[in-house]
Amino acid sequence: MISNFTLHDGTKVHLYNIDKFKTISIRFIFPGELDNDKYMAENVLASMLSKSNKKYKEEKDFVKYLRGLYKTSFSTYYSNHGSMALFNIGFSIINNKYIDEDINLLEKAFDTANNVFTNADLTIEKFEKEKRLYEEKYNGNLTKRSYAFRQFRKLMFDYKLEDPYRNRQEDIKKVTYEDILNAYQNLFNRPCEILIVGDITEEEIKSAYGNYLFNHGTKKPNLYYTHRYVDVKEPKIEIENTKSHQSHLCMGFRTNIFNSVKEKYAFTILNYMLGGDSFSTLFQEIREKRSLAYNVSVSADTSRTMFIYTAINSEDYEETVKVINDVLEDYRNGNIDKEVFEMSKLALFDGTITEYDRIGYYSEFLFSTAINNGEQPISLEKRTEIAEKITLEDISELCQKIKLDTSYFLRGEL
Repeated sequence: MISNFTLHDGTKVHLYNIDKFKTISIRFIFPGELDNDKYMAENVLASMLSKSNKKYKEEKDFVKYLRGLYKTSFSTYYSNHGSMALFNIGFSIINNKYIDEDINLLEKAFDTANNVFTNADLTIEKFEKEKRLYEEKYNGNLTKRSYAFRQFRKLMFDYKLEDPYRNRQEDIKKVTYEDILNAYQNLFNRPCEILIVGDITEEEIKSAYGNYLFNHGTKKPNLYYTHRYVDVKEPKIEIENTKSHQSHLCMGFRTNIFNSVKEKYAFTILNYMLGGDSFSTLFQEIREKRSLAYNVSVSADTSRTMFIYTAINSEDYEETVKVINDVLEDYRNGNIDKEVFEMSKLALFDGTITEYDRIGYYSEFLFSTAINNGEQPISLEKRTEIAEKITLEDISELCQKIKLDTSYFLRGEL
């Protein structure tokens, strides 16, 4: 059962009361507007906050303390969602009902969050150490595949807000100690919401929360995504040469499916039919029948954009592209293997059912509700009901809306 209530400081709580798990999941979110120029400083800050505070100045002491709380899991991190950047504090604790010791782990979690949030130990020495770690992380050479994906997405998308493919090597070099302090102070201008999943009541939460003050903002920023309707007239095609034995082909297709629930789930089934398993059509046509590649993957993102990726020999480029286009044209014309369709639906149903056994599923459900201002996502049962009614004709009609937007080929030459 889902309930929503407000604590004394204005913090909104979204509670999913369920007795399915012995643990309780707690996630603080502090929403703010996304600013790519502050992205790196915010991530360095999150790493620093996860390792120490003024109460536990050394990382080893903080870890020891958490392990003493029945191995409480703890994390701090930033996450981007469309135009919104969120600072997160996460906990997974044992429900007090399953321990004999007279200790309130929910109170301990709130106390720890308060120490992290209000008693940060942001010394310049710790900043310099964390910055070096980030420099080592981003100074590693990109694999050819990662490079191909980066170039492909830069070609396909106009990232004005969300740009995960910008040069992070340069960004981390520019981060200063003052940037970290400013990012920390910015947290105190943000609203706070808490997502809680587990067998616990509103009264227990309010009692454990006490007089803490986490909510400092009055208004949550509006959420919107940069992806939009795109009328594809001519696909963008780019070929780049590189010194390598292997070549990488990335293709992006627009669907412009945003509002139809039925089409969204048909799209999920279509992705699986094309490249989700060894029986999938593109896997069979490209690998099994023609030996053009070891594997082929088909994926999608929140904008209902479809991506096809495969690693091939440079001389097989034209044939591989033709096979992909021919398969999609067959689907548009209704020439679809019914067995592949049924197996894809079955595989997706099996995967969906296992979601019930993850506490993370319920937490993500609450998260979707919170950032969309109370609009609840479709339940697992309803999703299954919708998907069961999808037909081969629905898949064929959907394929008629799919258009190639961008094709990027990193051609290996040695």
